[in-house]
Amino acid sequence: MRFVRTFLVVTGLVSFLNAGPRGVLEFEDGNRVTGELSKTTADHWVFQSARFEELRPARADAVFRPEHATAAIPQEATPVLHSQTVKDSKKSSDPTHSWWRPHSLRGNIYGLISSDAGDSKEEGGLELRAVWAPLGYDEFRLDARWLDKRKNDTQGDLRTSLDAYWRVDVEEHWFTYLGSDLEWDDFKVAGLKPRYFLQRYQVGFGYNLVKSDRVMSRVGATWNFFRFESDAIGVQFNTDAPSLLIENEIDLPEGFKLHQIGQIYFWADSGAGWGRTTKSKLRKR
Repeated sequence: MRFVRTFLVVTGLVSFLNAGPRGVLEFEDGNRVTGELSKTTADHWVFQSARFEELRPARADAVFRPEHATAAIPQEATPVLHSQTVKDSKKSSDPTHSWWRPHSLRGNIYGLISSDAGDSKEEGGLELRAVWAPLGYDEFRLDARWLDKRKNDTQGDLRTSLDAYWRVDVEEHWFTYLGSDLEWDDFKVAGLKPRYFLQRYQVGFGYNLVKSDRVMSRVGATWNFFRFESDAIGVQFNTDAPSLLIENEIDLPEGFKLHQIGQIYFWADSGAGWGRTTKSKLRKR
């Protein structure tokens, strides 16, 4: 009978955040709540209180008074409202927040050791995500990941990737999009080590279908440029293809957020037809 043992060494999702300033949220009726300001939007404060958990009062109904006068108020990319123009959204950006400082910073680390049919397996990984909004009506996101897999103390997969995209909102619903993915990998197949380097760059525009404090959904048309090279197996090629971009983000109960981004490609020259990629992530806000 096959025997499987799995031990969790470091439980994933050990997160570190770019914490917001502590202070008091003061309402018009005189009520006061102490805690930490997580972020601001064009319409709401997002406030973490130990007693009441997360609060989202309208900015017109309350005033945030920071514990330290010099504290910078965090703010995510400000949504463009139906009544706003790009010029108006610029004014809504936080003037006290330097453009080079990330509005959010999050990291995860995990490790796993398992034994399967006499084979010992080890896996570990690191992840870092940072988000900026230098213009006030845009979002620049950077994801860095590192993955290490070993079997019987032999290196299996050693992968490093760096993903970035910059989305700039234009007028009421439209946005422009720039993206880049870089990936380095060292993995073994049949005793060989076919190291490779993959690059993808994309540019396009899109339309915001839904844009609110809790739900976001958008689609876009992009053009992608790929480059793949591996000296170990002597392969190198360049190609390009159009794609449909689909991105969704939903705030869930208990402080969780689901983010999904996918691409549907049309490979006209290769004869492969349609292809797709998708990434989904569930994280604590």
